[in-house]
Amino acid sequence: MFVTKWSDKNKARAELLSVIKGIIKANNWTQAKAANVLKLDQPKISLIKNLKVKEFSLERIFLLLSRLNCEVEIMVKRKGNLDKSNYS
Repeated sequence: MFVTKWSDKNKARAELLSVIKGIIKANNWTQAKAANVLKLDQPKISLIKNLKVKEFSLERIFLLLSRLNCEVEIMVKRKGNLDKSNYS
C-alpha cells in the first residue's frame, strides 16, 4: 500500500491550488465570477486565493481543475533503491 506523507499532500494541494489561483487571476475574475465558474460559494474562492490547502481534498481540487478545462497528469517516480520485497 502506498502512503504519502502529510506534508507531501499539502505540497501537492498547494501547487494545484496555485494553478487555480493563477487561472482566476489571468482571467481577471472577481471572486463572484470565479465562484460561479467553479460552482463554489465565494468564501471558498477566498480560501483558494489564500492557499488554505487543508480546506480542499485532492479529489475536490481535481474536480475544480476539470471545471476549468484542465487535465491533471500524475507521475510516479521511485526515489533511490527500494527493496524488491516491498512490491509483492
